[in-house]
Amino acid sequence: MQGQADANTLERLENKFKWQRDERFIRNLTDSVLDFEERCRRQAEALERAKLLNEQAEQLKKEADRLGNQ
Repeated sequence: MQGQADANTLERLENKFKWQRDERFIRNLTDSVLDFEERCRRQAEALERAKLLNEQAEQLKKEADRLGNQ
């Protein structure tokens, strides 16, 4: 996602999730991951829409060129 997972980060996560369970930390981390996933999904949908619109524009341009040459 972001950043790097070094030994200190992994140890901190293990502590927060297992040994010294911190529900607020876990909830915040979960919310961050869900937010990131939602932004990725929206971006993928926007890119797909843009691709489809571009394909439609190209098709309409070809049609207009064909009609203009008649």
